[in-house]
Amino acid sequence: MTKIIILSILLSTLSFAQENTQSIKDLEQDFISFNYEKVLQKGQFLLADAFTTKSDSLKIYTYMLNAAYALNDTSQAKEFIISILKTDISYTLNPKKTSPKIIQFFEYIKTQENLFPQKPSGNNDPIIHKEAQATASPWISVSSMLLPGSGHLIKEREIDGYLHTAVSVGLLSGIIISHIKTGENRDLYVNAKRGSDFSTLYANYNSVYKLRTALISAYLVWGLYNLYDINRPFNKITMGAQADGNTTKLILGYSF
Repeated sequence: MTKIIILSILLSTLSFAQENTQSIKDLEQDFISFNYEKVLQKGQFLLADAFTTKSDSLKIYTYMLNAAYALNDTSQAKEFIISILKTDISYTLNPKKTSPKIIQFFEYIKTQENLFPQKPSGNNDPIIHKEAQATASPWISVSSMLLPGSGHLIKEREIDGYLHTAVSVGLLSGIIISHIKTGENRDLYVNAKRGSDFSTLYANYNSVYKLRTALISAYLVWGLYNLYDINRPFNKITMGAQADGNTTKLILGYSF
């Protein structure tokens, strides 16, 4: 059961990556078709996705930069350049795919005085040393993060393990279902024809998107709590009674 759930997590993560890759290909096709307004619209939409990676963000910003410059909107193009540099200060445009004028504009913004001040070098920065004490094997910790509750089962804390795993499976099922619905509603919104009720389509997408984000956040918090719970000392209280003639003694014990 644990292996099946872990496999589901990996497949879900892979589906996120494949979906973003296809979306960026669609964005490139819109750019090639000179549909610059749509590039800007779709780009903002994709950047709002919590699962967009840093490398994908740079690709999206680059297409939006080219689209804005093609529309002679240098103010917006400058904003995209700043966003690119804030994401990766060492990023450079591909001269084979980018106009020399855009590259020149990019380099001008990049070298503007005090736009990105450098941190002075020196040995005055405090050095923070962190120490950690392991109380469980790495596999148990990893298992608890991937599927909260599985670590308890590995440590033979069966009651906690089954309860925590049930909650985790419920959250994970909600994430998968909401992710599927988010993709469906997003496609309906992006591919809607003229005359469609865009407000309703976006509201439907946005509600499911927020639900998916909330479930993912809850799953991460739940995983962190399980990681804490599996690594903390396991305390135990025992209680017993001892009879001695006419006297009965109550014995309490606490072990950790």
